[in-house]
Amino acid sequence: MRSKRGLIRLFGLLLGVLGVAGIAFAPSWRNYYLRRGTVRIIEDLAYLPERADSKHRLDLYLPRTGAPPWPVVVFVHGGFWRPFDRRMFQFFTGLHGCVGVALANRGIATAVVGYRQRPEAASIQDALDDVAHGVRYVVDNIGRHGGDPQRVYVVGHSAGGLLAALLAAEPEHLTNAGVPPSSVRGFAMLAGPYDLARLVDFSAPGLAAKVRASANPEDIARYSPERHVRRGLPPILLLVGGDEDPPMIAEQRSMAAALRRGGGDVTAVEIPGESHMGLVMHLSQPGDRALSELLKFVQLHQ
Repeated sequence: MRSKRGLIRLFGLLLGVLGVAGIAFAPSWRNYYLRRGTVRIIEDLAYLPERADSKHRLDLYLPRTGAPPWPVVVFVHGGFWRPFDRRMFQFFTGLHGCVGVALANRGIATAVVGYRQRPEAASIQDALDDVAHGVRYVVDNIGRHGGDPQRVYVVGHSAGGLLAALLAAEPEHLTNAGVPPSSVRGFAMLAGPYDLARLVDFSAPGLAAKVRASANPEDIARYSPERHVRRGLPPILLLVGGDEDPPMIAEQRSMAAALRRGGGDVTAVEIPGESHMGLVMHLSQPGDRALSELLKFVQLHQ
């Protein structure tokens, strides 16, 4: 009996330590849990209700202040080859609810969208189709929650940035899902890869092998958005941290150059001192540069 009580106390101590560590080392935890009381949260909305997969769900974060209709962000988290989740370890990290809370507290209705990832997704196309249907659900339903279905912005981080860039470069992915092109006013990519061949070249062997396993040579080209840049694309914002690995910074510079050659409306910002995960983990902090750039982008392209 005594040993059982001891184990319970030890478990409680470990939880306490983890909680303190989360507060101390994960600013996203503070940004989510200490600020979510000022937004309205609706979780686990099925955007493909005919399917039972839990990945086909999204969470809404809605402003409690300001006059609707609000602009709307659809946020696509990272992962795919290293599968994450829209509420990845949220109890300890606040991800990715911290993004929804940050934007909703600043007058932007936000949908954090789940989608199938490797190995559940047979291909990148599966993930693209999921995200496109998530956008369709938001466009069709956000009006009754106070959002403006004609002012939608798709924002992706890491592999989510790749998916957002593909939706921007090849709008048929959205139109095939029933999304009116005029509904999406712009796309923002945070630390995304934009050419899969380069991703294979600079990645660690394990990740490179996963990319190769999920995309044959034809798919490498097909799912590299930089290779599909053309005139007439919607406005695009590219963000990357100055503390990223140099190849990821090079990815942004190469994509920005391609978009500018195509005459596109592109803003590219390198944020000093910011890391890959820090772009989303710091997003709710007052004065955060990435958040400021996102807000400016939405305001400029309403």
